[in-house]
Amino acid sequence: MTDIKLDGAENRDYQVETAAEMIDNPAEDYMVNMPVGGGKTETALEMIASQYDTTEDYSAMVVLPSPQVEDQWYERMVDTYGLDQDLDVERNKPVSQLKAERDSGKMTGTNFRGSDTGGSKLHNSRKRVEQWEQQKRNNQKQDIFQDNDIVLTTYQLLESDFRNNRIDQETVSQYNDIVIDEATHFAAIDDVPGPEVGKTYRTNKYFETLNQHLQESDDVRTVGLTAMYGDKMKAVQEQLGAELIRPSQERVDEYRPGLERLDPNLAPDHGVVNLLWGIEDQYRKTRHTIGRELEEEDPNVNLYRLQQLVDEGGDIGRNAQKALKLKSLQSRIQEGTFNSLKPYQDDILDVGVDLYQFQNDLEEEFNNGMMAGVEPKRDQSKLEDSADHNQPLFPTMKELGARKLQNQVMDRDEQALYFVRHIDTANDMPNILPGETAVITGQTDRDDQRDIIQNFDSGDVDALAMTYGSGGEGLDFSNTENVVLMGEPRTVQEHQNAVGRIRRGDEPKREHTMFYHNPEYEWRKERYEEILEEQDEKQANEPDPSQEALEAVNNILEP
Repeated sequence: MTDIKLDGAENRDYQVETAAEMIDNPAEDYMVNMPVGGGKTETALEMIASQYDTTEDYSAMVVLPSPQVEDQWYERMVDTYGLDQDLDVERNKPVSQLKAERDSGKMTGTNFRGSDTGGSKLHNSRKRVEQWEQQKRNNQKQDIFQDNDIVLTTYQLLESDFRNNRIDQETVSQYNDIVIDEATHFAAIDDVPGPEVGKTYRTNKYFETLNQHLQESDDVRTVGLTAMYGDKMKAVQEQLGAELIRPSQERVDEYRPGLERLDPNLAPDHGVVNLLWGIEDQYRKTRHTIGRELEEEDPNVNLYRLQQLVDEGGDIGRNAQKALKLKSLQSRIQEGTFNSLKPYQDDILDVGVDLYQFQNDLEEEFNNGMMAGVEPKRDQSKLEDSADHNQPLFPTMKELGARKLQNQVMDRDEQALYFVRHIDTANDMPNILPGETAVITGQTDRDDQRDIIQNFDSGDVDALAMTYGSGGEGLDFSNTENVVLMGEPRTVQEHQNAVGRIRRGDEPKREHTMFYHNPEYEWRKERYEEILEEQDEKQANEPDPSQEALEAVNNILEP
């Protein structure tokens, strides 16, 4: 037994109880469900450190959704808690990184022996070197997993290592615990759900081999961590055969900073509303037409079915393609900026909306409404008339609203995260917002992302624009006061994840909604909150640990 101390850890009662519950039952698989900012990472670290403190030869592998989340876990383990002083903590490394480390000179002057490479069977010296290099890489990979108590890896890299035979089922079986952060990634929606069936789930392709090895490793315990409660979480829970632990929302909210929800009130933006209603009307009519053509008693023409019909082709396929195009236009207009909307002018005009009247309505609102006195950041001289239209699309009211909002944020000496749905919108944000704005999308290099986040955390950047997919999960921006939703989240999970980036640390915390409200989205969000309340009333998944396990966790938390 060592004397591990998580100095400075958040000592929340429900986290301690959850970690203790898992210590009580080391052979039981668990799904830990806590809202964003509720401390899933802290809970897992408390469980890992306590297990190591009380269990001989304890080891764990932590599977993470992205390199950025891996960086934050490593920083938490090593820099914040100093766990590397008691445990050997290592990150899995891509082959390219291992090769670069060898190319730095560590392998210079090595003699190759015939026994290393297959002897006389390999006559080509280049092939001998390549095979030797590959074997060395595999050995280095195996050393990472065998020589360390805690290994952090992304699930994409782990699956690549499995499929390239760098590690195998034996590697998995050596661990006491496999912790899967953001565990809903374990499941993916079936490509072909069927006409009268809702969403069904299968194992995500990046988890297929791990799942197979877990089924073959009876002594390895799986712990999933997720913020989202719903069908997808239940699908993963079923695949893993895991018990659910879910502290009540009320208990978690005692420790989370309050969130002030502010609506900048883009209404009366009648032009945008009319445009969106026009597109929505055509989308519904197109879906209705498809439903009639299917000749089914109760056709379920959802987005997944539409994509399936596109692949089938024919008249129905063309109508399905039109419906998907209308839905895409709707999301772009909801968050659109000048540059991100301009390429779609013809498509928008095709749905029969008079953009020129639309522009005139907005100009009057700019002059007399909430935008009075706000100057667009763009150089209007650059907005030349296009060859195809009398005028290009205008700088939208949303651009001017975002600029006004960011000025207010900077006047308070605060920072803001801006979430959008489309990469081109994200790339346009530095042209819109005052001050210094950085951008992170799925196209941003890992090292660049790390530098951008560090600059933002240090206060050198005023605003950070991210797509929901690249920044809405796992990252910690507890020192940021504002989150701005420029585009409507596709799901309630995207909304919870994005807002949860700042719902840590100290108040004030503000959520600014700058997309044009969709009644269906509001209904989904309200229904999700109702489901959580219903689950809290059952109180069926609260942790109930033994006193001995509680003492084991509290022992590592005492200063």
